[in-house]
Amino acid sequence: MKLSSNKALPPAKVGDTVKLSVPDVDRGRADARNILGVVISIKDDIYYKIGTEKGTLPQLFTRNQFGICPASLIPLENVSTIEKSHREIASASSLCGGQGYKRCSYKTKMWNK
Repeated sequence: MKLSSNKALPPAKVGDTVKLSVPDVDRGRADARNILGVVISIKDDIYYKIGTEKGTLPQLFTRNQFGICPASLIPLENVSTIEKSHREIASASSLCGGQGYKRCSYKTKMWNK
């Protein structure tokens, strides 16, 4: 069981670009489902510290919680050292400003008056 898991999920190295999924409650409808980050450090060969250009995540991740990107998209030098939550990083990366969705609140057509 462990051998098949290790084969399906090879270990990441420091500097690898990874893809983290954003939970539905932490993103708006038009926001991206994933954020890109970089492996900053590895503890006990199991736990990974991940940072993004917008901030560093305070929690540690296991290998099954992220996917490794084949190309290095974010250099390690561009990673911010300020700790932010998953929700704060997702809203900072958002094009719409995070949770919430702006809509027109008019009941009738304004241009037909």
